[in-house]
Amino acid sequence: MTFAQVFDRPLFAGLAAAVIVFHPLLGLIPIIVILWQRRVRRMPDLVHDQQALAARIVLVGLTAGLPLLSSLELAATKTTGAVANELVLVTRRSRREGIAQALTRWTGPNTNSLLTRVAMAAASGAPMVDAVGSYLGELRLERRTKAFEKARRLPVTLMIPLGLLILPGFVLLFVGPVLIGSLVELSGSLPT
Repeated sequence: MTFAQVFDRPLFAGLAAAVIVFHPLLGLIPIIVILWQRRVRRMPDLVHDQQALAARIVLVGLTAGLPLLSSLELAATKTTGAVANELVLVTRRSRREGIAQALTRWTGPNTNSLLTRVAMAAASGAPMVDAVGSYLGELRLERRTKAFEKARRLPVTLMIPLGLLILPGFVLLFVGPVLIGSLVELSGSLPT
């Protein structure tokens, strides 16, 4: 069991709530850890968003008639994080060595798939716009697949609040008045 799985447990959430009620300063520790875990889990999505943004900017630049190097520089200025850093490095390298050699030797983990496709298209003479467009299509398909997986897990995730919070309230709302009325009638008919 990983550290992140421990924090996803309802029992831990209940213990954290109890600590918050009885010792508020100690209660900040689990909250900070949970927020940090969510941030760490969100990091791949942020990189994915920046990859898609960079590919879209390169695609727009190429369709507008900009050279590949200018499109990559434009994408480097509009993106952030590791993707922007890698694009800056590859554009610097391409100014020294040439764009074809810099793209074929590039091994950056965040931009490698985009730049490999562009380099293959440039080497084969295929349109680079089509290569970048197919890369964007794959990114969209990957995003859609992840969204479907989250949507399929949602009913199971919602069973815990439904079973622990909502259903007991409905039982008390509908059965409580009947039970109280029955007890009142039963106490009225008993001899004193």
